[in-house]
Amino acid sequence: MASSVFKQMPQMDSRVISMEDFGGKVIRAPSLKRGKTEERITDRIKLEKVLGVTVSSNAALASDSNGTIAYPAG
Repeated sequence: MASSVFKQMPQMDSRVISMEDFGGKVIRAPSLKRGKTEERITDRIKLEKVLGVTVSSNAALASDSNGTIAYPAG
């Protein structure tokens, strides 16, 4: 009985897909586009303020009026 089910299935089209099927254009994902220089994440994101710091040792933490924070590591 199973063999009759398989005989009724239509044949798959085995032709090769060519560039003409897409109008001659190559479609690329946005992340793969060539010639586009990627902007660094540090240029897109800026830290506005530090809400808090947790340290695991007895180390010192210093900051100046410009907002620069110094933490001696090691």
